Amino acid sequence: MSNTILSKFEEMRTIRRSTAFITATILALATLAGVSAKTERARAAGGSLAGWRFCIDAGHGGSDAGAVGPTGLRESDVNLTVAKDLKSLLESRGATVYMTREADIDVSIEARYTLANNLKVDRFISVHHNSTGDNVTNYTMVLIAENASPESRQLGERVVTQLSQVLGLPKTALGEKGVWPVGYVGVLNHTNMPAILTEAAFISNTAQETKLRAPNYLQKEAEAIAMGVDEAARIAITSPSDTALLGGQQTIVLNLFDTGSVRQVDYRLDGEPDGVETAQPFSHTLDTTKYSDGKRSLQMEVEYTDGKIYSTTRDLLISNAARNWYFAEGTTREGFDEYLTFMNPNEAATLFEVRYCFSGGATLDRAYSAPAKTRMTIRVNDVVGPDKDVSCTIHAENPLVVERPMYFYYTSPISGGVWQGGHNVLGVNQPALNWYFAEGCTAKNFEEYLCLVNPGDQDAAIDIFYMPTDGNVIPKKETVDAHSRKTIFVNQDAGPDKELSVKIVSTNNVPIVAERPLYFNFGGSWPGGSDVMGATAGSLQWYFAEGYTGTGFSEWLCLQNADSVPANVTVNYFFKNGGNQPKTLQIPAHSRRNISVNQDVGPDKEVSVSVTSNVPIVAERPLYYNYHGWAACGDTVMGANRPASDWFFAEGYTGSGFEEWLCLVNPAEVDSRVVATFIKNNGDSVTRAYEVPALSRFTMLVNQVCSCEVSVVLHASRPVVAERPLYFVYKKDAGGSAGVGFSPGLPR
Repeated sequence: MSNTILSKFEEMRTIRRSTAFITATILALATLAGVSAKTERARAAGGSLAGWRFCIDAGHGGSDAGAVGPTGLRESDVNLTVAKDLKSLLESRGATVYMTREADIDVSIEARYTLANNLKVDRFISVHHNSTGDNVTNYTMVLIAENASPESRQLGERVVTQLSQVLGLPKTALGEKGVWPVGYVGVLNHTNMPAILTEAAFISNTAQETKLRAPNYLQKEAEAIAMGVDEAARIAITSPSDTALLGGQQTIVLNLFDTGSVRQVDYRLDGEPDGVETAQPFSHTLDTTKYSDGKRSLQMEVEYTDGKIYSTTRDLLISNAARNWYFAEGTTREGFDEYLTFMNPNEAATLFEVRYCFSGGATLDRAYSAPAKTRMTIRVNDVVGPDKDVSCTIHAENPLVVERPMYFYYTSPISGGVWQGGHNVLGVNQPALNWYFAEGCTAKNFEEYLCLVNPGDQDAAIDIFYMPTDGNVIPKKETVDAHSRKTIFVNQDAGPDKELSVKIVSTNNVPIVAERPLYFNFGGSWPGGSDVMGATAGSLQWYFAEGYTGTGFSEWLCLQNADSVPANVTVNYFFKNGGNQPKTLQIPAHSRRNISVNQDVGPDKEVSVSVTSNVPIVAERPLYYNYHGWAACGDTVMGANRPASDWFFAEGYTGSGFEEWLCLVNPAEVDSRVVATFIKNNGDSVTRAYEVPALSRFTMLVNQVCSCEVSVVLHASRPVVAERPLYFVYKKDAGGSAGVGFSPGLPR
């Protein structure tokens, strides 16, 4: 969109407040809000919109003419004519309609949305006409807010489709389906109900201006908007919300009008029939366990007795796996503070149980409830007491996202040195028979552990294969007792001075969970620790969103080939301003390789990475740093094996001493729009939208959005990979952590 169009909306945001007369008029109208919705609905004289309440906003007015056509046609006059025609059309369908202005007068932006909010209308429609610097451009579009509800988007899609068909104009290429989410329009940002802003055509187009002078043309435009409104009103989804994670039996709640004339409602999931309803109430129980985890498309089609059919679609995120979470590592020994952080993105509270598993088979069970649409934290030290090595399993009624932050003063059993810092991991959703770790080191000032938990009823027989860079595999055998946690000190098990990967196999078909803490003093001056959950299989592709080669940062890639044949690997580096830089290498069978990213891409680069191989491999990214001089530490991340449209992060904090970031990489050749919802621990949320260009890396500072304990939900128009670096001073522990988010359907 041109700067002229953007400036037009900037004017909308800054339009002067209304005069005392107009303010009094608006306040007088607002007193109508005292009339109950029930009374207003009873007044409606029947029709397809009986019971609906609308607020129609004729954009601009008075001293603000809006855009002006080539021969002087004022946008404010055109807007008012269309708005009046639209009011009559909606009223003829049985709706109750209010106007923000019915004359050529000044009305402030605040007065417009305040009127709609006070009246508690069902929908808000702002009527506008577009403009640009030339007299050729012409198309139709509808704007919605960045944090718009699915109902706003559905209304926008219906209206823009009708405008395009009736006026014979193409839809804008911006946004999705001609609907563009924006963050700078006050009447969209501050209305409490679903809201749209129509831009039916360009008044700056010479031929279009002539059409806009004709009353019958403006009547056609109003009819197109009314038809779109009528279609959207026939069927709307009340629940679930578009941020929900669904599992088990889920109720789909519809809001249908003129329900007495509904013949039947058909439900389809990804095009396959999932049920039919022929009687009220029109809600549907979806058995999500019949479907694999991931994004699914739910289509609902309503047939009325007059033969008309209306439909709507809603994307659903199914994740039955997210009802179970496992962590192998955990300790409350002196100097260690352990937490569990939970995000419930759903519309109802959910019960869950945490089982704390100790060495020797002892367990401790505790029950909790996660409030709806909020983030909560449990301090494990307070639950299990001091001096415990503890693993955790979580089982919830409905899906949650769970991470485990730990802050520590680690005392080296070899050198006696004390290394402070912290690390954080996202749990896994189920035990497995095989586990892989690409990174590992037992060199001086590096101390590596394997933490294993067996949540089952039978002891697990374990084979461990240490794979050094020289290819000489070191095998070991272990047993992990039922309902028990076990810790292995790799420096003793595999020997000192080795860079190595690890493969773990349960040989008697008893699944376990494996995690690898690694404590270090990198270069003798950057102490800290990192931790990752293992991968349960190799992959042909891996992605990392975070990465930096600036001063004080040392970035690496560790690649493990546990296969019996060499792996031919291509590494692509993606940068802030686009483009990629490839590198090829071969990894011998049963071996591991390190890559210095600093050497590959040079200094001062914000860089994301993709790794592609001809045979399955495992990839991790260690990153050591002195962050702004106050957090000398490091972290390691297991990559994601594909981009995704939806990402969830349970952990996050932007209070004093903490700096939280989100790093995104878009490895495709098409731009992606990412909508981020920041969920606070008090249940409030903040939404922002970001553009991530094709073949690029994008970074944003969460501290600039909110200051609190915060979880994050990301929805992208095109698949991306998302990672969250977090730098901190916790008490006196300075350090950092990073992790790829949770996405339904991705291996965990």
